[in-house]
Amino acid sequence: MSSQSAQEGNGGGQPDELPSGPPYVSQFAQHGGIPTVTVDVPICAVLLACFLAGAILNMTIWKRNGRRGHKFHLSAVVFYFCFARMVACILRIVWATRPDNVRISIAAGILFNAGVLILFVTNLIFLQRLIRAHHPRFGWSKTLGWVFYFLYFGIFACFVMVVYAVVSSCFTLDRSMQSKFADIRRTSAIYMAFLASLPLPATLLLLVWPRKNAVDKFGQGSMTAKVVILLITTSLLATGAIFRASIGFMPRPIEDPGWFNHRAAYYLFNYFIELVVVYTLALNRMDKRFYVPDSAKKPGDYSKCATTADRNSLDDEADLNDGKAPTPGEERRLENEWEMSLQREMEHKQAP
Repeated sequence: MSSQSAQEGNGGGQPDELPSGPPYVSQFAQHGGIPTVTVDVPICAVLLACFLAGAILNMTIWKRNGRRGHKFHLSAVVFYFCFARMVACILRIVWATRPDNVRISIAAGILFNAGVLILFVTNLIFLQRLIRAHHPRFGWSKTLGWVFYFLYFGIFACFVMVVYAVVSSCFTLDRSMQSKFADIRRTSAIYMAFLASLPLPATLLLLVWPRKNAVDKFGQGSMTAKVVILLITTSLLATGAIFRASIGFMPRPIEDPGWFNHRAAYYLFNYFIELVVVYTLALNRMDKRFYVPDSAKKPGDYSKCATTADRNSLDDEADLNDGKAPTPGEERRLENEWEMSLQREMEHKQAP
């Protein structure tokens, strides 16, 4: 979560005296500073265009797969993330035109906090599928299922607590209450940093842990490629989450911000990292690589439910790991095989 303190959720410059009523203006340096028209508006406009392109790309993939009966709703989830980031950019532009409007800064901070959680959930889902593939019995166990449910609930609970702490802290000047709200935000930020980093050690552990059975393959492409994609996206998201959590323990006065409060760090460790993750997932076709059939409910179902064409495409797309680009003819053949496999899977589901 964002390390913005209760006061950090507020906007405006440093006033000579506190306003007569709430919400109160921040007296601490904010992550990203107070946006300005000359600097932040052009940057946010470029980011807005990039996230718009990412949203269109993921929605196109989702709609195209939907027409084939290929259900991979995580493409739609990433689309909603891009949409949330577009709204956050728009609010920051509005905030730049009204830097003294505290309520706009609060809304911008809340939306900023909410967006990245979607990518955390996406990576956790990928992690769960890899665990089920490498260690089916443990991966499909109720115990591990409840662990992931707890992690998802923790995301929701932390977000609610942070929203409450940020908003409430803007309506009080009591120092003890401000300290309690800051503790809530720091605790939530630490949990989010842990959650963003979790797929990294978990993936490495499942690779070295002795297996009793062969890997229960799913989707297209090699398992190595799936692992590499998850490790890259996790490393990026963890870097941003740890950076935001660290800022919460280094409050600076508004007249003397640290380097971590400046715009360059704000855009680099947040929006730029997220853009790399979005395009890494889309361009590497997560909808094919991380696809699992709906009928998979127990150990061994990933491979059992896969069609012959799916298994053949695993070998065909393994060339991606060797840096070999498929020829146009091979691309068409793989596309036809993929469509045929989906059609056979739909016919199998419709059969009595």
